[in-house]
Amino acid sequence: MKFKLREEMYLSDQARIDYLKQAKKSKQNCDYEEISDDDIFETNDLIVAGRCGKFVWFYEFWTPSCWEGLYMKEEYKGLDEKEAIDKFMTERFPTLAKAINGEIYNWDYNESDIYDGGRLTVIIHI
Repeated sequence: MKFKLREEMYLSDQARIDYLKQAKKSKQNCDYEEISDDDIFETNDLIVAGRCGKFVWFYEFWTPSCWEGLYMKEEYKGLDEKEAIDKFMTERFPTLAKAINGEIYNWDYNESDIYDGGRLTVIIHI
């Protein structure tokens, strides 16, 4: 059944689940509240995830090409950024959190002061 779920997902969501699963299995490291845009921008996938207690912290930097990819999906066409990120977080991310037996505790999206794009921060209770 899990395989079928992954077949129906976007490739980007499958990658997010992989990061979340790795973070859940990792040793606790509570330095994730201190992650900067620079820290995220230096990673290959623009994603950093880690575990702190009963929470997984997930950071993803969204560049203009990420937004272009999102808007290519039929369900996001015509939405502004706020509407699109809200839809992403309410309709897609809960499934990602469930993949690690978690639920979204809190999330936020902030435009970067340094780079073209913004940072999505999601805290998942596990």
